[in-house]
Amino acid sequence: GRMAIVNGTLAEGMLYTEALLRRQQSILRGIFLAVTYPTPLLEIISRHGLSEGLVQQVLQEMVSGGQLPGSVEGGLKRTFVPHAYERACSAAIHESYTEHQYIDYHTLRNFGVGHPQQYMAGRYNPPTGARQKEAKAAAPKLPKGRRK
Repeated sequence: GRMAIVNGTLAEGMLYTEALLRRQQSILRGIFLAVTYPTPLLEIISRHGLSEGLVQQVLQEMVSGGQLPGSVEGGLKRTFVPHAYERACSAAIHESYTEHQYIDYHTLRNFGVGHPQQYMAGRYNPPTGARQKEAKAAAPKLPKGRRK
């Protein structure tokens, strides 16, 4: 018999042709560009009858390659989080904080902020050491021996 050489990718014990991979990538790009809120990958996989391993591989390649604006978070229950959602949450947090001059940690958790205290401290109240370094950098420097 004749032996054919197949150009493909091995994933989950299956050999996928490059044509199938490109088609899956196009489908996934369309799906994930339309997503406006954090979406579990298993929801997309089951709704569209896709291969879990292939989806995770292709999605990670698109995110790391900059083709898809977002991030993949979580362990076993991985979730795609679009950058547009992150920007909208960040803007809403900032607006609420500046309008009311406070924001409670419960509200931050509702926006998906895992560590509210660290988030607020890092964003609105930089550590004292950083402020001291900024002040030193901004202070005028006198030549040595001419200080009074």
